[in-house]
Amino acid sequence: MQFEYTEPQTELEKLWGGFYCINAFGRIEIGDGPKFGKFLQVTGPPPLTAVYIDSSGGDVEAALEVGRSIRQASWSTTVGRYTLEQANGEGFVTPRKRGDGQCLSAATLMYLGGRLRYFSDRCEFGVHRFSYANPWPENIEKSQILAAKIAKYVEETGPHPHP
Repeated sequence: MQFEYTEPQTELEKLWGGFYCINAFGRIEIGDGPKFGKFLQVTGPPPLTAVYIDSSGGDVEAALEVGRSIRQASWSTTVGRYTLEQANGEGFVTPRKRGDGQCLSAATLMYLGGRLRYFSDRCEFGVHRFSYANPWPENIEKSQILAAKIAKYVEETGPHPHP
């Protein structure tokens, strides 16, 4: 998964409180939890940052870790992307473009991390039952453990924000 951080672009935007945004897009891979942690250390996004998610899913455990980081920071989540337009040097604010996206499979777990959650009717949002490619006994045990982790996480994030 890739992460991009955007902060206020002009002095007037900063004066108005700015707009802080993280775009998280692409496939969620093993190791993206620590990668997101390092990204946050380098960029230092403040409270009231919006996290835009555009992903078809991927590794469940990495998604849980990123989602917990989002929840711990009390950020909001939105499906799609929010990108800067080409600045023309005029005006007081830099135009931005809101793009639709998808939040599928494991990406929905990241989305649940948001204190406030948004998506438009033009975005895709979908979940499914997970499984391992080989139904060996050790994978059945792994599936049960992972299902318990997901259930605990859903309880933590809940349908309503927790204090």
